[in-house]
Amino acid sequence: MADAALLQAAAGELADALCEDVVAALARDPAVAGCALRHRFSPGYGDLPLSVQPAFLAALDATRRLGITLTSSFLMVPTKSVTAFVGVAPRPGDPPVKYAGPQHENGPGRQRGAASPASQSPADRAVAGHTCPASGEASPASQSPAARVVAGHTCPARPRMHQRCLDWDYRSRCIYLVTFVTRGRRPVLGELEIPVSPDGTQLPEFARVEPSEAGRIVEDCWAQIPARWPGVSILEHQLMPDHFHGVIFVREPQEKPLGQILRGFAAGCTSRAGFPVWQPGFHDSILFRDGQFENMRRYVAENPRRLALRRLHPDLFRAIRDLRVGETDCAALGNPFLVERPELLQVQCSRSIAPEELAARKAEWLAAARQGAVLVSLCISPGEKEVARAALTEGLPLVVLLENGFAPGWKPPGAW
Repeated sequence: MADAALLQAAAGELADALCEDVVAALARDPAVAGCALRHRFSPGYGDLPLSVQPAFLAALDATRRLGITLTSSFLMVPTKSVTAFVGVAPRPGDPPVKYAGPQHENGPGRQRGAASPASQSPADRAVAGHTCPASGEASPASQSPAARVVAGHTCPARPRMHQRCLDWDYRSRCIYLVTFVTRGRRPVLGELEIPVSPDGTQLPEFARVEPSEAGRIVEDCWAQIPARWPGVSILEHQLMPDHFHGVIFVREPQEKPLGQILRGFAAGCTSRAGFPVWQPGFHDSILFRDGQFENMRRYVAENPRRLALRRLHPDLFRAIRDLRVGETDCAALGNPFLVERPELLQVQCSRSIAPEELAARKAEWLAAARQGAVLVSLCISPGEKEVARAALTEGLPLVVLLENGFAPGWKPPGAW
């Protein structure tokens, strides 16, 4: 079962690479000369439902031309077939494209990324359809992190510390999580302290960072932002040895964008510290949906605990580039011995699974894991993610398969 899951992931990566080739060919088409192509966006992503697939395939005449059919739940056969929109828009500096979709005022449930086809006018769309008969339908896991929705517009991928939602008005009222990284990742802001219990056990859950002189300067400059920028509040922050997280609330629309506010903060840190504190730029995450604020606060507060765990268990946070699984070499991060357990149990369920059936299968999978089985999952459908979260909560063995390996500095998200 584990080999089948690995082949499924490999087929998804192959299909994704083929789609990129199709988009590259589209970019060379004289019909779109001088225009910028948006990232691919497929039915089933964001707020574009799978139920549009019949109309999509009819427009492409895909059944006759490519032999693609649909199941009752709108999944394509052959599996790993892909349908997608590719938006065509003026390049930066050209007059902006006017979209028919929702505007940017606190659009709920939207993240940075690819343009939602439903929000584009027909003149601003291009359609690319192709089939890879290697193995369902393209999953959200096969979409790059840059291909996510933000209120009907596209935010192209940019370097890690320079990600900005290009169509977002950063002067508007909103809550942001921002991250600054020290120059060269030097641990100049403080030292991690891990308490020890009377019996000598280290307690990572109570870890904290003791600020250095530079760290105290950073915290003081952060605290001064509201005095310098009326209408802006500081909600949370966490100083780490080599980076800084802060949650900032622009309560009232500002004349200057968020970037200028934060450049002033960064410049103040450097001026007072007497040396360049930060790498150029910062990373921001915009609060769009219900529950995201609590996730931001939890992420910020748990930084010392996560760093303590990485230092206490370094082998579990080191990427292994050539782990042999069956006949396949894989990259891995975590406990590599899990894949050697005698019982590997694949967790797979469709998006359309009935709640009663999901509950029954979830109970079955978790019961097997309590008896020593290792759950193996792609964590694509909501049901698969629910099972994975339940396994993590109970501390049960779980292997999550990713299509594209690990980028430098990658770390498990959320509760992982």
